[in-house]
Amino acid sequence: MSLRSHGQFQTERLLIEPWDTPMIEDPEALCKELSSILDNDVTAFLPPHLLFQPGETKVEEWAKAFAGGSFDFATSKNKISTIRLSSTDTTALTGLLMLRTVPSSQEDDDISTDMHIGYIFGKDHWGKGLATELLKGLVKHLQQAGYQGTLHAGVAHGNPASSRVLEKAGFSAAPATSSGEEHDVDFFIRSFAGKAD
Repeated sequence: MSLRSHGQFQTERLLIEPWDTPMIEDPEALCKELSSILDNDVTAFLPPHLLFQPGETKVEEWAKAFAGGSFDFATSKNKISTIRLSSTDTTALTGLLMLRTVPSSQEDDDISTDMHIGYIFGKDHWGKGLATELLKGLVKHLQQAGYQGTLHAGVAHGNPASSRVLEKAGFSAAPATSSGEEHDVDFFIRSFAGKAD
């Protein structure tokens, strides 16, 4: 399942839409827009390969890493969709949402494919409830689209605010915890109709 195949959606303050191809094909526009939200605080709790260090990390390289190496919206196993989050008032970039399909032994039927999610918001947009609004809106959108898979999310122990956001959106703690080189990670899941936890 991808947002490209099911269209964009909107919450009270956010427009959630696939990153459009024309912007991606214009690296200068892409870098300018991403530069408005990226800094080391914004990416601090992302996996090590996604940390952003101003002056050291090139925006283009970070964007490719965030998108899994390419800007490919195809819906298939192990594909990543990069979703643009913008303000409904100004259409300015506020953050990014990433959806990555999880490999499954079952037939890939689009509505039952499991997905890992991740998101970032620019610092100017922290503390305003936008992450909760985004995830509740995503859950509602997927329910309306008939999605029957499971969403997976990982949260570094040092980021309890993200754990609370996931819980508010109906996620529950998964039994597995992974120790990484940089962070211990708590995992959360949100299963949809017809799919057992």
